[in-house]
Amino acid sequence: MKQMIFSGDKIPNDLLFIPTIVFGFYPTDKAASFENTAETLRQRYEGVEILGSNSSGNMAGMAPYKTDEVVWCLLDLDREAFCVAFAPDERALEISEKWQKKAKSAFLFYAVYDHCIQRKLEVVSDVLNGGSFFGVIAGGSADTNDEASFYCNGQFYERGVLFCLIDADRYEMRGSSLHDFEPAGIELVVTQTDGYTVTHIEDEPALFMVEQIIGQMTSSRLEMFDSPFFVKERSAGAGSPYKTLASLVSIDRKNGTLTLSRILFPGDTLKVAIPASYSSVKQRFSRVQKDLQGSTDNGVMMVLSSSVMPAHWHDMETLHIMKMIENIKLPFFGMHTASEICPVNGEHMSMLQNQTLSVVTLREKEEVRDAAAQ
Repeated sequence: MKQMIFSGDKIPNDLLFIPTIVFGFYPTDKAASFENTAETLRQRYEGVEILGSNSSGNMAGMAPYKTDEVVWCLLDLDREAFCVAFAPDERALEISEKWQKKAKSAFLFYAVYDHCIQRKLEVVSDVLNGGSFFGVIAGGSADTNDEASFYCNGQFYERGVLFCLIDADRYEMRGSSLHDFEPAGIELVVTQTDGYTVTHIEDEPALFMVEQIIGQMTSSRLEMFDSPFFVKERSAGAGSPYKTLASLVSIDRKNGTLTLSRILFPGDTLKVAIPASYSSVKQRFSRVQKDLQGSTDNGVMMVLSSSVMPAHWHDMETLHIMKMIENIKLPFFGMHTASEICPVNGEHMSMLQNQTLSVVTLREKEEVRDAAAQ
């Protein structure tokens, strides 16, 4: 698998292969630049598939890693081993009978977050016959997706879902994620909400209930996103573990409310998130590295970091990324995203993540590479 990663709007002159698929991440204010470069690629390489998403910032596998420029990854995947499809929703995905029968993985772009996203991911799992899948919610803000968009072959979309299906017999796609929190304290039942805003917990003003447990919410804690919550939908059932985080975006002291990065409903439950111990975080890094180890170094890696991580980790974010991928010898590119879709705690099923660092790898399978070399 040949690849080239670059940032900006100038296509390198030393590209020595014909790309068949291109991924690009663009800051919202550089959508026009992205579109111009994408159109140049489409004219230069007939039939190339170009997929993209807007972000709040990007990363490329070259110092200083973070960039405000558009980031591109060009690949020469076998044209028979991937398929791109857009659908207004998961159930409307139309793929050929050949692809229905294939073992497959997928990468997804959602344009807008909604409260049913986790249930939609269960539909995706059914569509893929249990194959692994990963993805992003477009945009880069923790509290709004008003400017979210993704791109596919000459068209920007603000609704729907974009699938990139990968033949699992030809290419291996893996993903894993981590955060540095753990749930603590009593289970709190949400009793009244208004969109992203939680107004009441246990029939009391939400902010009052939370501050009874963790003390006064200061502006510095909010600015550093140091007080997220573990969330669990009512449908998960009593006794099921808390797996996913929701960032605390803002508070309204006058009205006693909390605004989170995801929509909750009465009956959903919360637990306060506290910093995990050093040994626990170290174990998580080791687990992720184990999850992402593959049989070859012939591939590419995508880093998906929550848009709140630069505020939460500050200058340490780059070091955390380097630690996470230090033993994975693949070139990488990535973005800061509104939400990530990836497995948590080494499990198979992908879930909607907030305030996490996720990594997805794509490798050509060793037996395929060896056969091609003969």
